[in-house]
Amino acid sequence: MIPLAVPNLNGREREYLNQCIDTTFVSSVGPFVERLEALTAELAGTRYGVATSSGTTGLHLVLTGYGVERDDLVIIPSFTFIATANAVAHCGAMPWFMDIEPDTWTIDAAQLERELEEKTEWQGERLIHKETGRRVAAIMPVYTLGNIPDMDRIRAIAKEWDGLEPWKHTYLRRPYERQFLVVLMDLWNKIILLFVLQPLLKESGI
Repeated sequence: MIPLAVPNLNGREREYLNQCIDTTFVSSVGPFVERLEALTAELAGTRYGVATSSGTTGLHLVLTGYGVERDDLVIIPSFTFIATANAVAHCGAMPWFMDIEPDTWTIDAAQLERELEEKTEWQGERLIHKETGRRVAAIMPVYTLGNIPDMDRIRAIAKEWDGLEPWKHTYLRRPYERQFLVVLMDLWNKIILLFVLQPLLKESGI
């Protein structure tokens, strides 16, 4: 069997766990949560970092905060953790799956561009999926097992489409900086899973 992730407990895990037990801060709040939020904000170059109970709840929070509504479509890769689609469903929206690149297993930017060109149209201030009549609300690329999508190409697509604003955002490492609005990290088995949200907010005026 080839394991997806192998736990590495060679650091200070035992010490930190004992601190949690000794102080009774074992869930939701406490100095380690505050430290994680502060370090994450510093790393991302933002004023605040917010820890949620899971990656799913974090994605749900972000999607809701940026106006994804019931019956909307959110573009996601077809190969991803179920939390990606679940967060969309929690908003009452539906995932619009895009195929993945064979070398990175991340969203195929070329297909993304073709699908937007062939299957959507602007109706006033709303980008509409022709077949279903649903509003296309967001693109959510995912970093798959440490592989990074073609963010430069996705950003170019975003610029080409009037409603896909080139939102400023700081990525965790160069050269993927100042490209998208939100990064959400999910700490799972000591692996950082990254989800990226690119809203379609032409109608919002943001």
